[in-house]
Amino acid sequence: MKKSVLFFVLLLACFGAYCKSKKKTEEKTEKPASPVWMTDEGRLSVFPSSQYLSAFAFGGTAEAAKNKAAETLSEFIKSQVTSSVNYTVSNDDYSVFQDSTVETDNLMFCTEYTNPFYSEYHGMYCVVGYIDRAKAFNYVKPKLDSARRTFPSAYEQSLLIEDDFEKVVSINRARKCLTEFYEVYDFARAVNPQKTSVYEKIDVLSKQSETTLAALKQKVVINVQVDGDFDGRVKAALSGLFSKAGFTVAESEKGCGYRCTANVDLKSSAATSKTVEFYPSYSVEITKQGGSETEKAKPVTKKTVFSVSRKLEKSAGFDASTAERRAKLTIENDIKNIQF
Repeated sequence: MKKSVLFFVLLLACFGAYCKSKKKTEEKTEKPASPVWMTDEGRLSVFPSSQYLSAFAFGGTAEAAKNKAAETLSEFIKSQVTSSVNYTVSNDDYSVFQDSTVETDNLMFCTEYTNPFYSEYHGMYCVVGYIDRAKAFNYVKPKLDSARRTFPSAYEQSLLIEDDFEKVVSINRARKCLTEFYEVYDFARAVNPQKTSVYEKIDVLSKQSETTLAALKQKVVINVQVDGDFDGRVKAALSGLFSKAGFTVAESEKGCGYRCTANVDLKSSAATSKTVEFYPSYSVEITKQGGSETEKAKPVTKKTVFSVSRKLEKSAGFDASTAERRAKLTIENDIKNIQF
């Protein structure tokens, strides 16, 4: 009997010890210590501002907290760019305006995150999003270096060209490398202003080239003549092309420094039992009208400053009218894509 009582007492003692141990284990599991970065001071100790851009955020889910941190970082980067500069770059169609600050969102994949922590006190997930300044700068540096290597010399060579139209074309080509430069320039200035300062000269030179282009384009006056035009649509397309590029289009050839001569051909093939086919083509030549017609002693000289000739894909239709309309539209659309 005594042995049974002793055994029962020992069993109760063991069970009590087990329950106490389990309770402590559960408390430790359910209430982990808060991360150091939960406070501003702690966050800056882990992610010093000299090396990182960081943002603390809450969210109903871990993913929501990450998204909020990324959004906060993006807004901070944009706020660091003191002015949203509208810059002009030459693409395959025309010179266009772009807002460089928009590109910062495309670079936010440089953001890294701490492991999300669930705060019982706040009832939400917490996370820190951070960008390593050195790592982010090194990622965009090749695009900055490319412009730094090529643009100054290309622009300098363009300025040596005598003809105004040819000079405009050359400067536009030189500026193509600025497209990628401005995709990352403001982002680089925000994450690492000290290292980005060496590229400020490119930004200044870019603005100078814009001023130069604007002055040159004012001096270029073009008269458009089209052989084989249909309802004046080719002339209208060319005039629109020049106007959008910043040149002046004149109806009269008198007093114009440049003449654009275009030829259009809508060669058709023999109709088959099913379709009618047209093979559209065109050529464009811009000439510099040198000399003066009023000065009899000096003959009028002409110099070709730009030319393009293209044979386009065939246009087909079940009847001649449809096929011809498609061929004309093909020519118009292609003219709009001429590069200067």
